[in-house]
Amino acid sequence: MLKSTAVLDVGTTSVRCFIYNENFSVISTASREVEILIPQHGHNEIEPEKLFTDCVWVISEAVKNAGLTFDDIVLAITTQRS
Repeated sequence: MLKSTAVLDVGTTSVRCFIYNENFSVISTASREVEILIPQHGHNEIEPEKLFTDCVWVISEAVKNAGLTFDDIVLAITTQRS
């Protein structure tokens, strides 16, 4: 059996996971907004543990929504940072 692909997109404003089937059709998604911390003017930060927790949550939620288990998927990660 071919595995589905979970793609994790870590962006500036959100963390998203897309589950693609063997035909490269999206069968499930999940997302969370990234909380940006601004401790002082001109400084933007992201709390790393919260970002990690959000990544784990969106992957788990997308896999669950697709009716799959982690044994059914392979994982790809992308990030866009300036």
